[in-house]
Amino acid sequence: MGNITPQMKNIAVNDKFGNSGIKKQQGSTVIKYDTLPLDGRTEFRFFEESNQRNFPLSNTGADGNKLGVGNSMVVERAYLTVGTYSATTNRWLTLDQTDITTNVALLTSEFGFVIANSQVIKNIPVLSWIADFNKAAENNLNSNYEFDTQGLIGH
Repeated sequence: MGNITPQMKNIAVNDKFGNSGIKKQQGSTVIKYDTLPLDGRTEFRFFEESNQRNFPLSNTGADGNKLGVGNSMVVERAYLTVGTYSATTNRWLTLDQTDITTNVALLTSEFGFVIANSQVIKNIPVLSWIADFNKAAENNLNSNYEFDTQGLIGH
């Protein structure tokens, strides 16, 4: 049958749940991001209370981490970037994906995606994201992670 695209998966899952109108809607690609400080915490809960962080710290807007009724999305990939932000100027001073390779706390952590107490993406070692261990890396600076199974989030 060939490869199943994210759109095909989205339509099939929504059809099962009675949301058959998804196939008639215009799909689009969006990048959602959120930031948290490296302040010694041992757990980072991205997108939680993201509606309280304005651009450029988050682009979720006033709705925060909520999907609108009848909306769904497929999570294809994720990435981590370490940066320095100036609250005084409201600007990023540095952003560098390669900084995660020197941050032992990040490299020895795991990434998971939980929504409403439901685990959408099971824990993955962040070490798998760096180019040396990342099957999708096309160069030694590539540290985004493309999921083998795309997580579907629906409302």
